[in-house]
Amino acid sequence: MSDPEVPPRSFEARVFWRLVTPFVIAVLVIAGSAAIVVNLSARSQDRLAAESSQPLVRALLSGFERDLDRLVYDNSWWDLAVENLVEDLNKEWADNNIGTYAAETFDISESFVLTPSDTTKIAYVQGVPSLEDARSYFGPDLDLLVQQSRAASMFEPVPASGYFLRDGMLHLVSVSALTLENPIGADTERHVRHVLVYGQQLSGALLDEISSGFGVDDLGIVFDTPPSVPSLLSTSLIGPGGAVVAWLTWKAPRPGSDLLAPLRVWRVVALIGVLALSLLFVHQVLRTARRVADHDRQLAEKDHQLAQSSKLALLGEMAAGVVHELNQPLNIIRMATEQTRMKFRAMDVGPDGQKVSSQLEIIAGQTERMAETIQSMRIFSRDDYGRKIAFDPARSVAQATEWLRPEFDERGISLDVRLAEPCGRVFGEPSRFEQVVINLLINARDAVQRGLDDSVSSDRAGIVRISVSDDPAREMVTIEVRDDGPGISPAHIDRVFEPFFTTKEPGSGTGLGLSISYGIVTGMNGTLLAENTGEGAEFRIELPRIMPADVAGASAAPIDLE
Repeated sequence: MSDPEVPPRSFEARVFWRLVTPFVIAVLVIAGSAAIVVNLSARSQDRLAAESSQPLVRALLSGFERDLDRLVYDNSWWDLAVENLVEDLNKEWADNNIGTYAAETFDISESFVLTPSDTTKIAYVQGVPSLEDARSYFGPDLDLLVQQSRAASMFEPVPASGYFLRDGMLHLVSVSALTLENPIGADTERHVRHVLVYGQQLSGALLDEISSGFGVDDLGIVFDTPPSVPSLLSTSLIGPGGAVVAWLTWKAPRPGSDLLAPLRVWRVVALIGVLALSLLFVHQVLRTARRVADHDRQLAEKDHQLAQSSKLALLGEMAAGVVHELNQPLNIIRMATEQTRMKFRAMDVGPDGQKVSSQLEIIAGQTERMAETIQSMRIFSRDDYGRKIAFDPARSVAQATEWLRPEFDERGISLDVRLAEPCGRVFGEPSRFEQVVINLLINARDAVQRGLDDSVSSDRAGIVRISVSDDPAREMVTIEVRDDGPGISPAHIDRVFEPFFTTKEPGSGTGLGLSISYGIVTGMNGTLLAENTGEGAEFRIELPRIMPADVAGASAAPIDLE
């Protein structure tokens, strides 16, 4: 069953689609380009912000460490610290300048002063006087910072600092060796100095203050290795021994994405619109592609038919030339043969003469056969003759089938005839058209016979079907001859209408039947096509309908002729 033919579009519809198609393409290109540029720009902004965020946090952390280091080496009271803590312990001064003062002014949570024997001389924990020992409070790693600070020159004392983990909280600890601001004389002699220890706890409030002040989101501390994901940035915090104590983490900034966030709804709407236009455009492209493919297939069929027609027309011209060149010598041979035979009959030539007369009779018969072949070639070469009339093709088909039915029945082959009554008329010679029908039926009969002879399982029905259909809408009459034989070989299907081409056994055919039929049908302005079906071969004749049937446009259902 063939697909229904798609009706052609109106001129307005074609113009509309030709205008819509470039518009849709332009919208898709512009929208896609804009979306790509915007997204690339946003991602570039996010990448640059993430890259700049890392050194920014590292700089904030370094500034935090540097501020604590400066605090333990404050020049404004350094000499007083030596005097009131080393030479003569002044607890009131220490309380006002180291403990309470540092806790309130600089948010220092722990303060210790250690003697050369590393025992705690005075301590303030959370800004309150305490007898806590610094080594038991921070752990033995504090000794590393103490040793580093005492190893520094008293002329250029450099604080030593590091991060400590205590009770699940992170502390930044800075240690500086106490010495006079400008030592002279005996004060310059090397000896073990007292040290001042300051500790500042990295509390959530402190991190929130840093985060809000510098635009770093979700600043926090983790003690396990943070996951390596683009949305999370981190920097390590190093302890006195050089090992990582914890990590400072924060959310990667996304200024580009955040800028586009209010446009998310419109982006979704635009995306839906672009998708809708894309689907419409793709639908149109696919439909156009299907129509182009159909047109290409039709053009290929037309080209094939045109090439076949051109080839057969060329062969027809050649046949006409051959007929012209052979007809005259053949007539002379026939005349000479007849005259010689007549002389031999009038003479008493004996047994040898009788043998020669018999040979001349064979020559006469063969020349007669050659004359018939030449006459067939004249038909193929479209050297038309006879009187053409308007006739009923269904009646001619019925007459041809009645002639052949006894032979079909004798071979055990069924002949199924379906005719349209009434049927439109066609223009041509009824006798030559009947010759075409007979040629096609005989070829179908021979094909079915070969199938029955070659069939091992005897599953073939052995049937030939011929039908005549009238299509007033197309002004065309179609005659189809089908068989359930083995079909036409794909290697031969393009050559079946060539003169002298045959697949039958030598001596069984001249190869002119189909070529003559093709010439007769073409002379009637019709077409003759051959193709294989699922059951066998089919030959289809299409002839132009020149006048209506008895009732204009009417076509009765096909009927069976027994």
